[in-house]
Amino acid sequence: MVRIRKMLAVLVFSLGFLQAALAAPPETPENESAPAVVDPLEQLQHAVERTIADAEPSMVSIATIRPDPAGQVGVDLDPGSLPLDLQARMSDPSKRDFLPGNFGAGIVIAPVGSRSRFVLTNLHVVRGGPITGRPAPIDGTRIELRFASRRACSATIRAADPRSDLAVLEPNWRELGVQPSSVPALVWRDVPPVRKGQFVITLGNPYNIARDGSASAAWGIVSNTLRRPIAPSLSEDQEGTWLADLRTLIQLDTRLNLGGSGGPVLNLKGEVVGLATSLAAIEGYEKAGGLALPFTPGIQRIIGELLDGHEAEYGLLGIAGFEDVPPSDLSAVPGQPAGAVIVMNVPSNSPSAVAGLRGGDYVLKINNADILNKADLMREVGLAGPGVEVDVLIWRSAVAKELTLRVKLAKWPVVDESGIVETVPRYTPWRGLQVDYAMARRGKLPPQGIILRGVLITAVQPGSPAQEAQLEPDQHITHVNRTPISSPAEFQAAVRSSSGSVALTLFGGRTVTLAE
Repeated sequence: MVRIRKMLAVLVFSLGFLQAALAAPPETPENESAPAVVDPLEQLQHAVERTIADAEPSMVSIATIRPDPAGQVGVDLDPGSLPLDLQARMSDPSKRDFLPGNFGAGIVIAPVGSRSRFVLTNLHVVRGGPITGRPAPIDGTRIELRFASRRACSATIRAADPRSDLAVLEPNWRELGVQPSSVPALVWRDVPPVRKGQFVITLGNPYNIARDGSASAAWGIVSNTLRRPIAPSLSEDQEGTWLADLRTLIQLDTRLNLGGSGGPVLNLKGEVVGLATSLAAIEGYEKAGGLALPFTPGIQRIIGELLDGHEAEYGLLGIAGFEDVPPSDLSAVPGQPAGAVIVMNVPSNSPSAVAGLRGGDYVLKINNADILNKADLMREVGLAGPGVEVDVLIWRSAVAKELTLRVKLAKWPVVDESGIVETVPRYTPWRGLQVDYAMARRGKLPPQGIILRGVLITAVQPGSPAQEAQLEPDQHITHVNRTPISSPAEFQAAVRSSSGSVALTLFGGRTVTLAE
C-alpha cells in the first residue's frame, strides 16, 4: 500500500510539472518579442469556416413540386411519419412555408475543361421531373433551384442513373440572369480518397430549411468506408441494381436529416469527396449518423458520363453463378486471404471465357482490389465500366497456381429502364440504326445460358434504310460484312469504314443488306 501511494504521488507531481511547463511561455532573449501563440482549435475552426464560405456559392437547394398536393409525397418522405406542423406545410403550395414532397440539395459542377455548368444531385430528389429536350410532364411536375445568391430558376434533367441514384440537372440560366461560367463549380475530379477518421463537412437542405438558398452546415468524421444500408437482402434478379447494396457508401457520424440528399461531403481543402444521401439513411432506419456516395474513380466516371448526357454504363464479367468462399477453404492459397469468390460456371462467348476463366476458379483480386465476397466482385467490375480491360487474379486449384487474366468487360444488363435518362445518344445513328451492347437489357436477352458478343438494336428511325430492310428493335447483330463484332464501338468502326451496301448478320444466321 505504501508503495502504491508513493507511485501516485510521483505521478501527480509529474503531471503537475508537465501542465506547468505547457502553460509557461517559452523563454526568449530580452531583445526579442515572444512569438504569438497559435491555438490549434482556432486554426481548425477557421479552416471549417473558410471551407463552408468557399463552397456555399456552388450549392443549390432543390424542390421537386407537383401541382397536386396529394401527389406531393416522393421517395424521401412519408407524411404520416412527420410532425403535424410539417404535414400541414405539405398541403398547400400557395403558403409561404410550403414543404414540397421531394426536396434536397445539389452542387454545381462542370465537365473537364468546359465553361458549362450543371447541378449534380440524387435521382430520388428529382425523379419524375421534366427532362431536357422533351415535353413537360403531364402532371405539371417542375424542378426549382435556389442558389446562395437567393435567386431561383427552373431546371430539367439532363441525365439520370437509378443504379447510382445520381442525376445531372440543366439549370435555366436565362431565368437566373447570369452566364453559367460566372457560377463557381466545385472540384470533383481526381480528389483524394476518404479515410476513416478524416474530418469532413456537409452542406444540405434539411426539411427544406435552406429554401432561401443558404445551405445548412454540419461537420464530423468519416466513421467507416465500404458500407451499405441496413436493408432486407435483394432477390437474385435484383442484385446489383443499386450501388449502395454493394458496399459503396461511406459512413459519417454527422446526422443527415431528410433533405440532406444531394449535398456535398467536403474535405478541409473544399474538395467534394462524396455526395450525401438521406435515402440510404432511411433504408437503414435513420439514426444519428449518415451515409454518402464517395467520389471514387468509378463514381467519377459515372458522373462524367451523366454530364455528357449519356446513360451511365457498368461492367460485366460474364460468369454464370458465383459464391463466397469461406476463409477455411483458402488455406492452400498464398497469403491465406480473408475471402474470395468461386466461379461456378463460365458460359461460352462471355468475356470471362474469352480470357480463359474456368468454373472452380477462385477470384482473389480485380485490378489489385481484394475480392472478399460477391458484393466486392460486382462493385469492382461494375464501376470499371464496359469495354475496359481489367486484371483478374485467380487461384486455380487444379494446378495449385495463381494466375492473372486480362478480361475485356461487357455491359451489365439493365434490369429497370424506367429511371434512366439519356438526352445525348452515345453514338450517332447509322442508316437509321441505334445499337447497344448485346447484353445491355435484361429483358432483351437470348435464351438462358447463351452469351452474345454482338450488338442489340435499340431503335430504328422511320423511313431509314434500316426500316426499309425490315430491321426491328430488340434484334441482335453479330457480324458486319461477315466480321464478328462484340461492342457498339466495334460496330460503329466497322460500318463507318464500309461504303455502299453493308451486310449485317443477325442472331440465328439471317443476313440483311442495308443500302446507303
